[in-house]
Amino acid sequence: MKISEVAAALNAEICQSEFEDVEVSGAYTSDLLSDVMAYAKDGGALITIQAHKNTVAVASLVNISVLVICNSRPSSRRYAGSGKKRGNRRYPHKGKSI
Repeated sequence: MKISEVAAALNAEICQSEFEDVEVSGAYTSDLLSDVMAYAKDGGALITIQAHKNTVAVASLVNISVLVICNSRPSSRRYAGSGKKRGNRRYPHKGKSI
């Protein structure tokens, strides 16, 4: 499933205007970033309520394809830009954000 298809399935808002619409290979959910660093898989989605720049940094570190911020948590579009600056191909965000 591609990022755009994940976003459509979740009825999620995509917060990054430009991103590479890659295949998402799986998903991992955790709010503990050290857990994400240890166990999240390359190319997968990260589902979390953590909506801050450290989440983007960790997602970049483990090559997460899409970051899903859930429970309508507020997040800043500037963090979507952080993913781009780091060379990431994504960071969409919904009451679910993709």
